[in-house]
Amino acid sequence: MDHTMTAPDRATGAPATPAPTGFPGPGTLRGAATGLALGVAWGVAARVFMRLVADAPEFSWAGTLGILAIAGWFGAWTGAAAGAVRAGRRGWWRLLALPALILFAGQGAPFLPGALLGALALSRRHGGRDGGRGWVAVPAAVIANLVTPFLLWRADRLDEVTMLSAPLRAQVATLVLMPVLGLALAWWSQDLFAPRSARRRWAQSASPDLARSSRRSESNLAAPAGPA
Repeated sequence: MDHTMTAPDRATGAPATPAPTGFPGPGTLRGAATGLALGVAWGVAARVFMRLVADAPEFSWAGTLGILAIAGWFGAWTGAAAGAVRAGRRGWWRLLALPALILFAGQGAPFLPGALLGALALSRRHGGRDGGRGWVAVPAAVIANLVTPFLLWRADRLDEVTMLSAPLRAQVATLVLMPVLGLALAWWSQDLFAPRSARRRWAQSASPDLARSSRRSESNLAAPAGPA
């Protein structure tokens, strides 16, 4: 496998580590395939959510297949980017996830704040300068994905015209199912926001030879200088 050199880790001062090159690579393809399957599964759950919160639930093959296609698209591109990063490729491979943003257009927009903030929070579990605070990652991600559903529930729980409460199924779906869907998006996207130290560690794990080479370089740097 061909390799290029990654940038040195600024936090630790560790030397540069070779990174794999070439497209697409097994990690990228595996991530895309897994993401496609998980995305379609997320789309099924999202379709159920939309049916529960709709005023007049209706089923159409066109709408259902459209949701599944967009969700699968999101999962595939995000998985490909995360797989590339996990395989030790350069950080700019995260740009593979850009086409996935189509999920947040239109009716998917309410999921964006929780998915983004949740992914940023969960990425702290991978370490870095504040790795000691990783225990707050999951609670922070949960809170991030509760804010928008709560605001939507508060706005829609009572019809201002009829003064009637929204159906119980819609309220439960908004307060329970919507945060779960947002957390799923955040969990699947967290690797894209991992700190550089984590990406460097993944690069070493992806190739034992590279890991041994990096350890030898670090040992040489740490060894005391001989007499002049």
